Amino acid sequence: MATLRWILAFSIAMAAAQPVSAAPRIPDNPGGMPVTLDGSDLNAFARILQDAGYRARIKVADNGTRYIDSAANGVSFTVNFTDCRQGGACRGIRFFAWWSRPSSMDSLAVNEWNGGYRIARAAIDQDDDLVLDYFMSLVGGVATANFLDSFDWWTVLIGDFRTFMEEKQTKAALAPVKSEEKQGMNAADRNIAG
Repeated sequence: MATLRWILAFSIAMAAAQPVSAAPRIPDNPGGMPVTLDGSDLNAFARILQDAGYRARIKVADNGTRYIDSAANGVSFTVNFTDCRQGGACRGIRFFAWWSRPSSMDSLAVNEWNGGYRIARAAIDQDDDLVLDYFMSLVGGVATANFLDSFDWWTVLIGDFRTFMEEKQTKAALAPVKSEEKQGMNAADRNIAG
């Protein structure tokens, strides 16, 4: 009976950890864009996102690389092109969002998130910021519909991640703090040796 309860509790927890929306919210190919994209035309990716109703501004980083600045679900993020060849196509995309890390989002909370989601990973970076990223390969080109579906999943996941952080902060704020007296130690006990 205990095993059955454990299996049921585990199943409910895993179902709760899945993304809220599984149905795509963006059309497969808005505005009649090319059926297949490769990493050589950053502008095409930006136009597709704009045609789908998203902010997509091309910007240049301090190191000279171009990226797309966008936002969804109240979260700003970037679409970075990776492993770019000199004068040729880039071989991947990295969707990337970051936040100042709340104290409730420690490594245990990050690992909890990563254990429940398979396509976006969370991490604490070297600046103690909280990051969420999602990699997509562009090798051999990518169907526009596939790119838009991946982008749609990304927007769902950043919304889910923001909710996850808020729930962790709420739980941390509501957690009772044990005073020394409730832990079985009072002021007089601290002064007693041995």
